[in-house]
This record gives sequence, C-alpha cells and structure tokens, in this order.
Amino acid sequence: MKPEVQIIGFGEASHGQRSFFEHKINSFKWLVENEGYKIFALEAGFSESLKINQYVLYGQGSAKESLINLNYGVWQIEEFVKLIEWMRAYNMNKSSEVQIKFYGFDCQMSKGSVDYLKSVSHIIGYNFNYEELSLLEDLLQLQRIRDKQLAQRIYPLLSNFITSFATRISDSDQDTTFKKTSLTVLNNLKYFCDTERNGENQNGLNRARFMADNVQHILEIEGNNIKMVLSAHNGHITANPREKIWVIG
Repeated sequence: MKPEVQIIGFGEASHGQRSFFEHKINSFKWLVENEGYKIFALEAGFSESLKINQYVLYGQGSAKESLINLNYGVWQIEEFVKLIEWMRAYNMNKSSEVQIKFYGFDCQMSKGSVDYLKSVSHIIGYNFNYEELSLLEDLLQLQRIRDKQLAQRIYPLLSNFITSFATRISDSDQDTTFKKTSLTVLNNLKYFCDTERNGENQNGLNRARFMADNVQHILEIEGNNIKMVLSAHNGHITANPREKIWVIG
C-alpha cells in the first residue's frame, strides 16, 4: 500500500455478503490505524447515512437504529453493525481532529433528505409553504413508487424550492460544516429526482455522476486532503471501461 493514495475503493460482487464485508472491516481498521484514513463511505444515501455518523461521533442512537434509517435492508447485517460499533469505540476520548467518520455517497432515496431539511428548517428560520410541504410528500411518494411521470412533474418545482432553501442556508449564521452538509443534502433531493425522470440508461449515468459528485462534496466538507475508503459494488468503482455497468470514475 502506498501511503499517498487518498481514496481506496473496496468492491464486492454482491451486497451483504459476510466474507466480503469481514475483509473490508479488517482492511479499513488497518488503514485507520496504520495509514491515517479517516472516512468510510458506503454505497448508501448521503442524507440517510448522516445518522450513522452521529452515532459514530457522538453516540446518538445506536448502530442498529442508524442502519435501519438507510432504508436498505441489505446493509442490516451483523458484520456492518460491528464495523459501526468499532468506529464508535475508536472515537471515544479522541479529539475531533483524529476521529473517523461515516458517510454515504449514493442518491437513491428521498426520505433522509426530507427528514433532515424539516429538522433544520427552524435553525435557519425557514417556513415551508403549502406547496413546498406538498412537494416533500411527493418526493417521499416517488421513493415508494418510482414513477417517471411524477418525477418529471415535480422536478421544476423542486428546482425552485432548492434555490429558495439554499439561499436561506447560505445566509444563515451557522458554521461552514453545517452549511456544506445542508447544501449537499438539498442537492441530493435533486439528484434523486433526476435519477427517476429519464430512461433507464440515462438514469444510470446520472446516478454514477451524482455519486462522484457526492464523493467530491464529502472532500469539500472534510478537507480535500482527507483519506477515505469507498465501499460499493464492483460496478460502481470498476476501472474496466469494457464492462457495461455504471461507474463512479
């Protein structure tokens, strides 16, 4: 392993396999303890994964509860619980400068973003109007039914809402981390809708591009020199251009 490698991709042939995940856990632990890697980023929703990070950093909730929040049953395995609990134990009694963190970089869900925006609206003094509340409900419905026509209908409304909410975030007196995180959550609603409103091929290409964008957002939040591990299906981190499967980069 060359220490100058900033981002390492951990692939897997299928999600939720014990043998794959045990190898990832052991490799990540070694990288943290020997090479200074600070972030474990999973093929899971950026917004939905924030609760896992809250547990890893501050002990809020539990590992199992935060996994349920991902809305993706394949990750609810004991090996994953052990990884999150190890990250929490590692962070105990350590300064923020050396703590490790958990992120997601996917954009296939809306609930995490909707819940987050509702939870911080009072912090930035944003009052949702009736049309915006209806839009948020439509986004939750889109996650449930994956309807192309619904996505096309609400996309222009979503763009207007994002502009309005983003302005309030930027104008608030909150710290930079809060602003960058909140803007990324907001953008992930657009990413989500954009991966549902086109044909399958275009939706797949959009998802790959947005996952790459989310990795960049994580670097912007945590510092462009931070070392991280990406955990995803082989198809999302492959360097083989001949494979007919979506890639991050």
